[in-house]
Amino acid sequence: MPRPLFTRAAISVVCAGLLWTATPAHAEGPAHAASPERARPVSSAVWADRATRAYDALQHHLYEGPAQHGLYLEHTPRQANDPAHSYLWPFREAAQAAVDMQHLPRTGSSYRDDAAERFDTAELYLTAGTRPGYESYLPAPLGAGGDIYYDDNAVVALSQLDQYEATGDRRFLERAERVVPVVSRAWDGDGAKSCPGGMDWYDSPNNTIRATNVTALSAQLAARLYEHTRDRAYLAKAEQWYGWVYSCMRKAPGLYSTTAATTAASTRPCGPTTRAP
Repeated sequence: MPRPLFTRAAISVVCAGLLWTATPAHAEGPAHAASPERARPVSSAVWADRATRAYDALQHHLYEGPAQHGLYLEHTPRQANDPAHSYLWPFREAAQAAVDMQHLPRTGSSYRDDAAERFDTAELYLTAGTRPGYESYLPAPLGAGGDIYYDDNAVVALSQLDQYEATGDRRFLERAERVVPVVSRAWDGDGAKSCPGGMDWYDSPNNTIRATNVTALSAQLAARLYEHTRDRAYLAKAEQWYGWVYSCMRKAPGLYSTTAATTAASTRPCGPTTRAP
């Protein structure tokens, strides 16, 4: 069961290099430019309040509770074609939110149990066997399973590293290390292709994409694992994977192509990526 159609914020980051969240000064009128209210930075207390309200809304409208294994809905209100629970990608976002909430001043410690539960629940998406990994949807007995998307696996591991750094619990470091062999098998070793290398988008003979974000996220994972373990095998992987992104997908400073075909000699222009249902 593949993931549903969506356009990734991550693609925008790769393509644009930097997302601006404020209107440029030259685009504002004179009254706005002169207003001290607009120039005043938002306080940390306001940001903390916004984060708390957003997290509370997530938990109120989408969290299904311990009786449903700590899972989340895909949408609220539930839509006709929704699965019983969310796909892995949005679940990982909820887990990352809990990790980040732990860092709030004064109230952060109250989110530790939430974060711990998210990472226990994430293991429900994991499949074993000869080609293990986190599936895009829950495998049996809770669901029908889904493809193993390598970008999903990389971001799950990056969140596990965030939780390791927040808690010092080595279980999360070990889980992140467990993902490296998963994403490593995504590497395309066919030297006959244009710009050999890069990582497949998902684990299937039908995959036709070597993806910039998969390869870059995996390089980030390997680099962070090297920081924590000093295992030079991780450093070698990080350099190899990032090297392909830089040498094959970089088109200008801060601009990258999104994908490279697994069969064609050319790469696609930078732009939104969607997937077929």
